[in-house]
Amino acid sequence: MRITPRRSWFTALGIVLFSGVVGLLASEVLVRFIWPQQLIVYRPDLFVATDSIHHVHAPHLRTTMNTGERTVQYLTDADGYRVGQRGRSTAPLKVLILGDSFIEAAQVEHEQTVAGLLETRMPADVRNAGTVAYGPSQYIIVARRMLSREAFGLLVVGVSLENDEEESRVIVPAGVPHLEHPLHWPETASLRGIVDAIGYPVNDVLEEHSHLFILARHSFQIALMRAHLSPLPLPIWYDRARANLPAWDSTVAILNDIGIAADVRRVPVVFLLLPSSFQVDTADFNRYVRGLHVERSHIDLDQPNRLLTARLRARGRIVVDPTEALRSASNRGIRTHGRFDPHLSPAGHAIIAGQLLSTIKPMMVANSSLR
Repeated sequence: MRITPRRSWFTALGIVLFSGVVGLLASEVLVRFIWPQQLIVYRPDLFVATDSIHHVHAPHLRTTMNTGERTVQYLTDADGYRVGQRGRSTAPLKVLILGDSFIEAAQVEHEQTVAGLLETRMPADVRNAGTVAYGPSQYIIVARRMLSREAFGLLVVGVSLENDEEESRVIVPAGVPHLEHPLHWPETASLRGIVDAIGYPVNDVLEEHSHLFILARHSFQIALMRAHLSPLPLPIWYDRARANLPAWDSTVAILNDIGIAADVRRVPVVFLLLPSSFQVDTADFNRYVRGLHVERSHIDLDQPNRLLTARLRARGRIVVDPTEALRSASNRGIRTHGRFDPHLSPAGHAIIAGQLLSTIKPMMVANSSLR
């Protein structure tokens, strides 16, 4: 039987593809047994859509989740606030803490979060209203609602330095966070359009099921950043050229209004600055420099801290900035943020809680509502 060149080519291609698939499957099995990775678990069922602030946590959750660091218990009370295994504290002092995913802290157990540590060390009944994808416009709505419902002895507002700056207030329609990317037809024929339509949805599936994919992505992260295929851009707020943006004043105006809402009810307020991993870890920042071709002279890693602190203190607000304490710990080899998920690690939460308590304790002596 005579084999045509075309059939020979197809046969060779089939052998190559088959060998490649077998090789990938074998590699997946080896990685799972020799160097298992943390698979990411997307949990859109954690949220309930609500007007004005887009979403809140569902009440009475009893589940687990994993954002890439470890599997943690995720429990909520009847109001949708995260709690530990023993439920809410019965301490007489009530503390409300606002923030985004850094305060929500789905990367660590509740007892290891800033909120959980305040709960045990003060002690206090802490309501953790931290929620992924929130910003100052949502913090103020939550603050007004909660302060009108309950008598709190302290309000802590967590301010994420990489993404909490807002140019104006926004009212967000009801919805739930899109933690996964839907598969769709590319809107444009560009690389970005194809990546958004196909690449990210495939990435989401592999993140949940493939140890080999997770290992490869971490190993080639800088190359992916250079190819603009990594979801890790350096936020614009560290760019020296952005120091005069009106967003700094508008953000502080919203935060100060949160303080005013608390002042009316005689509730002490502390603004807690939450630095990004690359602000704390020099190696992490160098990764951004190499991967994104960042010009170091254009970046001021302390710019958000300096501008927000100065503006808030000019309005008489108390600001706690744990950045230097975190940097000191990082220089000693302590991992303050996650290895794969850039949110705070258990050690990072402990350091921040310590810094926060060093400010709150003198306030407790001066303010009877905190005793």
